Amino acid sequence: MSGKEPVLFPGRERVPDQVVGYIRSSGIKTGVVIGNELAGVAQQLKQATKMNIFLKFGQGLQMGVPLSQGAGYVPSPKVELAIDINSVKYIVQPGNLK
Repeated sequence: MSGKEPVLFPGRERVPDQVVGYIRSSGIKTGVVIGNELAGVAQQLKQATKMNIFLKFGQGLQMGVPLSQGAGYVPSPKVELAIDINSVKYIVQPGNLK
């Protein structure tokens, strides 16, 4: 990637509405989904956005004999959230938290 194309995370089981909305508003016409386990998500994305989807699910190797193996991937780092709640205010009249 040249760094000019957006990298979107379509989810593992269902494409989030935010991703579909972004694609529709951006005018993106073609996408690449990497990983055989995301074939269902790729289909959902295609149906929801009408964009062309390329599903990369393997790669070929040539070492004297043609071989194929699963597509390589780079795992993204896991983010550990540390949230401290300092205070909570309940507003009686509208009945919500602030």
